[in-house]
Amino acid sequence: MESKLETKLGIHEVRSLNCDVKAKSFLRSFLTSNLYFLTSILFLTLAVATAKAQDLDTYITKALDQNPTLQSKHKMFEAAMERVTQAKTLEDPRISVGAFVSAVETRVGPQVARISLSQMFPWFGTLKEKGNVNTHLAEATYSNYLDARNALIADVEKAYFELYERKELQEVQLNKLEYLQSLKDIAQANFENDKGSLADVIRIDIRIKSVNTQINVLKEKEQWLKARFNNLLNEEPSTDIALPDLLLFTSNNSASFEGVVTNNPKLKGVDSKIDAMKAQEQLARKQGYPNLGFGLDYVIISKRQDDMGMSSPPEGNGKDAIMPMVSVSLPIFRKKYKSAQKEAQFMQEAYSNEKEATVNELNSRYEQLQFSIITEQQLVELYKQQVEDTKQAYELTLSAYANNGRRFDDLLSIQQQLFDFETDLIVSTVKLKKLESDLKYLLADQSID
Repeated sequence: MESKLETKLGIHEVRSLNCDVKAKSFLRSFLTSNLYFLTSILFLTLAVATAKAQDLDTYITKALDQNPTLQSKHKMFEAAMERVTQAKTLEDPRISVGAFVSAVETRVGPQVARISLSQMFPWFGTLKEKGNVNTHLAEATYSNYLDARNALIADVEKAYFELYERKELQEVQLNKLEYLQSLKDIAQANFENDKGSLADVIRIDIRIKSVNTQINVLKEKEQWLKARFNNLLNEEPSTDIALPDLLLFTSNNSASFEGVVTNNPKLKGVDSKIDAMKAQEQLARKQGYPNLGFGLDYVIISKRQDDMGMSSPPEGNGKDAIMPMVSVSLPIFRKKYKSAQKEAQFMQEAYSNEKEATVNELNSRYEQLQFSIITEQQLVELYKQQVEDTKQAYELTLSAYANNGRRFDDLLSIQQQLFDFETDLIVSTVKLKKLESDLKYLLADQSID
């Protein structure tokens, strides 16, 4: 390995300098430390790699179990389901008890008290339609829950990817710091051997300070990124998070917009509301029919206490009376029932328009995502090539500077470009993953159960 490097980079010439050991050590460190990065780039857009990838699924499952906002949505759905049972149940029967202040005399004795029991029954099929209305509304509530669930999965994924991005960007800055420190040693040696200037050393020091500042900023950023991620999981903000060594784009670009129309919970929720208003229209029609009531009166009668009643009591003296009753409501004010039907019809039209607008909005978002994904994929490929090409230019320029102290400005410029391209590659890869999450949310294509 050493002989190959010496042949390629002309290290046998560097040995003629007092700084040969430092330059040789720096070049070897540069190539070795970047071997991992180069290997990672080759697989960057193929598949999710490393065993730690499964940690994201674990975090998503935990978020689905513990996120309070999502749990609130599910409880709302459960509450909506309970309204179905309430709607399909008869009204409570009525019982009334009354006592006569002044007894009402009858042939068989005075009436003392009356007990009445009655039950109203809506027109045939009314309860069923009430149940249908609330069932469809519950389905709409469940669709809202599914949409919130899918949105939570996307939020967890994107927050996870941002944590990965911060980690990798910090690694780039640490590598940059290491290279600058090594380059400073070479610049210092060149200056001591009259092959470079003190200005070169100072300029490298300035860059080292800038890199240290960037590293500190990224360390500070980790705290709030970690807190935001743990809040989605309803965990302590400082809980440690396991991140993958490699993050790769895996989206299926063949996904069509028909999948959005078929699977998106927002559209399913609007469909459920339309069905609910259709059932509401039928309910309003049935509520315009009479309600039937059946009841029973029980009258308590005491025995006659007058002289005639005592001397020759009538047949059935003091016998209590039972009176069955039937009642019918008279829905003669028809305007309110017709108005209720029209209201349901208008709501159907409103929800149909809402669905059309939602489809248009989702279609625009889908096209935007497809464009962004294709664009970002092209940028990733470009940055990969730029990293490889810039590394070659950097190695050659570094060799020339180590030999004769020339092209220092080019060396700094190429080094900055190299780390800029590495940074852009990380940022674009993470952006691809976030776009992938957005597309999966749009398609309702989350695989976590």
